[in-house]
Amino acid sequence: MTHLHALDGDAPLPSWRQKSAKIGHVIAVTGSTVTGILKDKAEGVRIGAIIRMPTSASDVFGMVAGLSVENASAEPAATSAAAEKKLVEIQILGESLRNAKGASGDFQRGVSIYPGLGSELFTTAREELELVYSRPKTANMRIGTIHQDATLPAFVATDELLGKHFAVLGVTGSGKSCAVALILRAVLERNPGGHIVLIDSHNEYSAAFGDRAELVNPANLQLPYWLLNFEEIAHVFASRSGPTAEAEQAVLKAAIVEAKRKYAGKDKELDHLTVDTPVPYHLSELVRFIEAAMGKLDKAENNTPYL
Repeated sequence: MTHLHALDGDAPLPSWRQKSAKIGHVIAVTGSTVTGILKDKAEGVRIGAIIRMPTSASDVFGMVAGLSVENASAEPAATSAAAEKKLVEIQILGESLRNAKGASGDFQRGVSIYPGLGSELFTTAREELELVYSRPKTANMRIGTIHQDATLPAFVATDELLGKHFAVLGVTGSGKSCAVALILRAVLERNPGGHIVLIDSHNEYSAAFGDRAELVNPANLQLPYWLLNFEEIAHVFASRSGPTAEAEQAVLKAAIVEAKRKYAGKDKELDHLTVDTPVPYHLSELVRFIEAAMGKLDKAENNTPYL
């Protein structure tokens, strides 16, 4: 999970991020969750902070997901420092493997070597954050700065972002709409020929894109009749109740299918074509089929559904 700031945030780097500092050690590892005990004067440990955990051949990085105190009293002075335990819960993000000379390699998601019990916990210095949030080697775009250090840019891999489901989450007023507009503008800047369909139910985004967007609303929306499904077209053309309603709908359904077959042409594979298949058809063909079917009837009283 990446926390983002606006594109132009250049806040000064907090002093504790200038260098890595030991803040505690590991007491439990469960799946992707690491639990540690913090030193009494551990600084820079907040929800969302990135923690480094060295192993025998790598540096494992994780994000602080929880903080708690064991044996805490309602009155802080009533609990001795020896009895009180400050715990940190860390979600593992990935690792940087070290080569034979001890130099760190690229950051990668997942881990091959987990931190063990007693492994030390460190805050991350600027160069380590740069490693974790380095620019992807695949197609990417910059969408802001990272939450942990507003001087470092945040990138997303474009193909992975658009090829998977993703969500922008936050409480009311936290800037979700601004974040979505920022991401979409970045996508369009990197892909000028791209097309994005944005369903704007609360009319929030028209001002964000200006002339770059075509605004479609109930006042200017026009849909071709052949895009309507059968229930919708029957609502327009056939009776909804009465003695002939069912027969009318059966006639209409057969006429639409035949009109679509006529439009598609004889050379097309039409076994899959149904009344709801989004294939164009001419209303003139629809009427012609109904009139032809009506002309084949033996008795005039049977014409009512066709009429």
